[in-house]
Amino acid sequence: MAQELNKWGIRVKRRVAVGDVWEEIWSALDEEQEQADIILITGGLGPTADDITKPLLCKYFGGKMIINEAYFALEDQTFRLVEAICGGETMSSYKEAKRLLANNEEANAKIRAFHDAKEAYERVEAYPDFAPDYAEIKQRVYQAKRIMDLDESVYRFRTAERELQVLLDKVSERLAHAISPNILVSAGDPFFQSGDSNMPAACQIHISSRG
Repeated sequence: MAQELNKWGIRVKRRVAVGDVWEEIWSALDEEQEQADIILITGGLGPTADDITKPLLCKYFGGKMIINEAYFALEDQTFRLVEAICGGETMSSYKEAKRLLANNEEANAKIRAFHDAKEAYERVEAYPDFAPDYAEIKQRVYQAKRIMDLDESVYRFRTAERELQVLLDKVSERLAHAISPNILVSAGDPFFQSGDSNMPAACQIHISSRG
């Protein structure tokens, strides 16, 4: 936010982080009002019942909260969507594949062997002309990866994970384009992330505007 304001010639005088404590937020507002013409507040606006920011701001500025039925309807739809995804066949298949992989010691040994070989290669990667046995160390990575990739449990997990990622990508795209067709939805490639069981993890979605 500060970077964008600076682009428009607006000088940000101070940035203050305050914990979710009533007295601390109140004191910060008192202090900042004495030093700044405009105060911009972000964060602390969650929908949970224990959030104190909204009622505190209403009391501080003498306002009141307004019930927005359209917002509550949208929130209900969001929870139903999450429940549908979490209770769906795609998520169930992913969880089962993840469970089977976690309990497969042979497959996990192959994963560990690959990561050990990869770490050994990364230690000498920058010194191909000086590291002894560089070519052999590099070859071990390829061999360990191939052995890991051909494991049935690993393959089943990756397939289930990719299917889940495709589902989340489609949902994200539909939601984004319902707002504007100019929103770019970029999904992370599950084969190049890191997650549980030292395996690639999906379900990381980044949304940005085309501008």
